[in-house]
Amino acid sequence: RGNVKITINGITKTFTDWCREHGKTTGCVIHRVNKMGWSVEKALSVPILVIRRAKIAADAAKATRIEDAA
Repeated sequence: RGNVKITINGITKTFTDWCREHGKTTGCVIHRVNKMGWSVEKALSVPILVIRRAKIAADAAKATRIEDAA
């Protein structure tokens, strides 16, 4: 079993090194790529906070729709 090496913009590093450099956990990036269908570049570059804010906004909108229906 070896390290997975990824080349981005002509620079080759291990997957773990790319994650560390971008401040992401390997689990976060794997989830974004495998479950959400993102490219590795997008998974590394999009801040985690942006995703959380979008989810919070979506949950709030859903709650508002439920309250309006009642």
